[in-house]
Amino acid sequence: MIKKADKSMIPGLTALWHQSFGDSEAYIQMFLDWNFDKVQTIVYIAEDKPVSVAYLLPIEYMPVAGHDEPDCAMKKGNDFRTSKEGPEHGINCWYLYAAATLPEYRGRGYFGEILSFVRANIPEPVILVPGEESLISYYERQGLYLCQRECTMEVVADTSGRNVAEVFKTGVCTTGISDEAYFALREQALAGSTHMRWNEHFIRYICHENRVCGGNQVRITIDKMQFAAMYRVSGEALTVLEVFPQTHIESCVQFLLLETGCRTARVCVQPPFMANKYLQKQCEDIYFNLTLG
Repeated sequence: MIKKADKSMIPGLTALWHQSFGDSEAYIQMFLDWNFDKVQTIVYIAEDKPVSVAYLLPIEYMPVAGHDEPDCAMKKGNDFRTSKEGPEHGINCWYLYAAATLPEYRGRGYFGEILSFVRANIPEPVILVPGEESLISYYERQGLYLCQRECTMEVVADTSGRNVAEVFKTGVCTTGISDEAYFALREQALAGSTHMRWNEHFIRYICHENRVCGGNQVRITIDKMQFAAMYRVSGEALTVLEVFPQTHIESCVQFLLLETGCRTARVCVQPPFMANKYLQKQCEDIYFNLTLG
């Protein structure tokens, strides 16, 4: 049986998540505490417990002026309709996240039934980032399309001894910024470009999650130009989740390597991105970079 989860199912959802992904209960509880009332949680119930789940997070497709909009009906009164928070031309979508089935219940088609339920009952476009490449063919069989492949940069710290301030002439500096400031800078940087927009709540959550995982958000000034970056440090390795605007990514990353003392950096330029047919035509031009997890 498929249904929308309620809070009485949180212990079962926590166990399902932990067994599927191995995350700590504290991490899972953090996500649920912040977001349970903000998302739609679709579960398959068997033997009186949730055995398969998909979380649907509200996100918006923001086309630039004159860009074709997806041909999708916005059904009034639909229980899964999210309120519009962005500019008038935004299209409400759903980001499918943390999809999982308990190991002992896999191979029975339960998650496929959840996806069929979503297709039948939710008119808005659905997007997702597959957890691993082997899942791409599965989601394609479910009517989703791979719109962009993963693109990452590997950057090695410049050990030539040059001072970064000299390289950039007028100097470089970083300043830690609040979640609200990061959201505002991101909105400003992405305005006028086709992108997937997280609302302020989810940007605040992503920033919080990033700090819990050893990361930070900063404003970078290079030659009087302003950039913002989100990154994490693990040992001597730096992971850069986002830099915007994207005009000077490598320069910003080199400075972050110097600031953090890391030797190498892995930079997410774009994650693998899948969507249903409503967004298929537009996908090549969409900026969708910042994800959860």
